[in-house]
Amino acid sequence: HEKSHKTPRFECEECGKGFSQLRNYKYHVSVHRGTKEFAAKCPECGKMFNDKGYLSSHLKIHRNKKEYSCPHCPKSFNQRVAFNMHVRIHTGVKPHKCNECGKRFSRKMLLKQHLRTHSGEKPYQCSVCGKSFADRSNMTLHHRLHSGIKPFA
Repeated sequence: HEKSHKTPRFECEECGKGFSQLRNYKYHVSVHRGTKEFAAKCPECGKMFNDKGYLSSHLKIHRNKKEYSCPHCPKSFNQRVAFNMHVRIHTGVKPHKCNECGKRFSRKMLLKQHLRTHSGEKPYQCSVCGKSFADRSNMTLHHRLHSGIKPFA
């Protein structure tokens, strides 16, 4: 069973990316071709989705259906992914580890941001003065200085 998750059975001829599930492979190929076979439109607000699964998740927002309730606090969520990330706040689970220094993070994105402290990468650049930042939020705060908006007012 584990092997099926790791060994890609379907390979994209366009870019070489591998997939273990046919559905994911077909969706990926449709993106290259620009076909809309997986597209779905929300009947409530008209928003378009590349996948019917994303539409299904989105519809819960309109129906205010929150299936996932936190056992530690009153919060509830309509998406399992958001629920799982929230629960980590209470449990302290930090599955993402920095190979450089060993520091652990609850979210992959936080690890990715942290890795920039080791690499020195600063991908976010101020469009006014050209100063670079490792984190988008710091660049946004900096950019407000040029517009006259006080960052902490």
